[in-house]
Amino acid sequence: MYYAPCLYSNQCQYKSPYYVNVPMYNNLRQPNYWTIDANGVGFLQSSKGRNKIQLKDYGPSPFVVNINEATKQNKTFRTALWTGKHLQVTLMSLNVGEDIGLEIHPELDQFLRIEQGQGLVQMGKRKDSLNFVRQLFDDSAIMIPAGTWHNVTNTGNIPLKLYSIYAPPQHPLGSVHVTKADALAEERGSDYCMHYTHPTKKNIINKYPNRIQTNNLNNVKTSFSKEEAAAIALLLGIDFNKSKFDLDEFWMGVNTELEHGKQSSQTNVTGDDPIITGKIALAHLNEFPDYYKRLKVLEEEAKAFGTNDLIEYLK
Repeated sequence: MYYAPCLYSNQCQYKSPYYVNVPMYNNLRQPNYWTIDANGVGFLQSSKGRNKIQLKDYGPSPFVVNINEATKQNKTFRTALWTGKHLQVTLMSLNVGEDIGLEIHPELDQFLRIEQGQGLVQMGKRKDSLNFVRQLFDDSAIMIPAGTWHNVTNTGNIPLKLYSIYAPPQHPLGSVHVTKADALAEERGSDYCMHYTHPTKKNIINKYPNRIQTNNLNNVKTSFSKEEAAAIALLLGIDFNKSKFDLDEFWMGVNTELEHGKQSSQTNVTGDDPIITGKIALAHLNEFPDYYKRLKVLEEEAKAFGTNDLIEYLK
């Protein structure tokens, strides 16, 4: 049973025009189901194709959709259905034998739901050890924790239809990837996509084209974003589930260690290289997990102490 809005004026006298499915036989093997409102108004509406919509990005405006029908209707590898400031819904269709591709989202959780077909999901903390394996069927829901390598493969004989929810969005507003190749091409060429299928230094720099140009002395890095810090940690093999410090502390560390970069020619030892900067931060955090928190407290105390007080103290 489901709710349908008032389609005719005489319906609106009823506060709750709910509808139920009733079979209407048409001399075929399967009956064509229609809907009739439970309040007895007598309005009939075919259940076949009633929810076809134009598949496009409806964000960030308010939006309601039959997600099951929209997901089954989609024939592209990925289509963004709704993109907001903090969340995104995408529809996906995997051909027989096709997979999404091994990937990881360092900084966000992800939700997937299967609406048609069957498949296999694999997850793990390392891309060479996907020890969580489950079969997928119609109505299967998948929760993927941040920092988890994962892949979904179509193991059935029909297209695997699913939708995905990201928070925050992982693709530009209005994204449409007709094929998997289109999706990979966008990932290589865009700094928007925050998932990494092949986390190498080259890929990270490609995702953040303004980050480092070591041959350009005028290009000074002043700070890393949290996503950049997560990417650096990924390249260094840091597992925040096992380390004594978290991503926020590592993020604080790499930004602090930029003082050893191009900001000052006298103290420049890293050239703003993200890996070298990350290694310096990692060395301090391995020794003292709260190193940068302590350093921040000391700096704040020094500022509060004042220059004149410091001179008097040193006399």
